Amino acid sequence: MLDEHAQAWAHLPLHELASTGTDNRLFHIGKAHVLRLPKRAEAIPALRKELTWLPHLRDLPLAV
Repeated sequence: MLDEHAQAWAHLPLHELASTGTDNRLFHIGKAHVLRLPKRAEAIPALRKELTWLPHLRDLPLAV
């Protein structure tokens, strides 16, 4: 998947993280990135909503 969608990160090690959540699986990509993928179809609308709203929030004066 990284080869197709994120070629710049495809060479980095990929490790699944332990997670107790019910919606997403988490993976470390190298040491600096985390990939979050839905575990179940019901989680996809929430991720879409988040992706829609995040660009609108980027200019808020908040530390992330």
